[in-house]
Amino acid sequence: MMVDSTNSESTIIEVSGISKFYERVRALHGVSLSLRAGECLGLVGDNGAGKTTLLRVMNGELVPDIGEIRVHGDRVREWSVRDARRVGIATVAQNLDLCDELDVPGNVFLNAEIPKWRFGPIGWMDRRRIRNETKDLLASMGASVPHSATKVERLSGGQRQAIAIARSLRGDPRLVLMDEPTAALGIRQAKTILTSIRRMVERGIGVVIISHNLDHVLNVSDRLVTMFQGRITLDEPASAIRRDKLLAAMMGHKE
Repeated sequence: MMVDSTNSESTIIEVSGISKFYERVRALHGVSLSLRAGECLGLVGDNGAGKTTLLRVMNGELVPDIGEIRVHGDRVREWSVRDARRVGIATVAQNLDLCDELDVPGNVFLNAEIPKWRFGPIGWMDRRRIRNETKDLLASMGASVPHSATKVERLSGGQRQAIAIARSLRGDPRLVLMDEPTAALGIRQAKTILTSIRRMVERGIGVVIISHNLDHVLNVSDRLVTMFQGRITLDEPASAIRRDKLLAAMMGHKE
């Protein structure tokens, strides 16, 4: 990652004037947004509004065609998934990216196994430490899952979501980006996930949540941003927004 340093700590990441094209389709139109630690930002809008594209720009999956990205106040000249992870930005994808054949710790530490000892390229995993750290991560979220040896394919949707979130918390991230974390979950399971998100925010972690469930977004967010056809139409504290104003902004109306 290459940066132009100004050394500002006011935000974790800031995107300015971001535009993104898919061939002739302009998915983002001059989007500007800043994300802060210890804040939950709800990102809402209809399908095709540009929410996931914006998320993928912020986590390094996509390179913007126009605009700039700043991390901790420093302008970024090169930006990738690896760079985002290095500065503490983690992602929970909508498809979760879990391996059904592995157990709970195996998924939480997938591709990040802790070695007990290593000899050159050969190593042996510290399974006890992996189990203990998995237990601690889930406990910090207030999540409950069966015995750690249980294969993920046997778990409920809410438990699978909790495992994906726990995996994102490895390495103490500053910001976690979540795409539809409560989709297809029952009322009780969704409540558990929303409570886990608020716990993360209380620990000083910034969270972005994309969701089509306005009740969930209003319940968990400190700040709401709406998008319509690749543009931001509203960016205000959640406590100050009326539902009718929120719905109008989602349909493209700006005050």
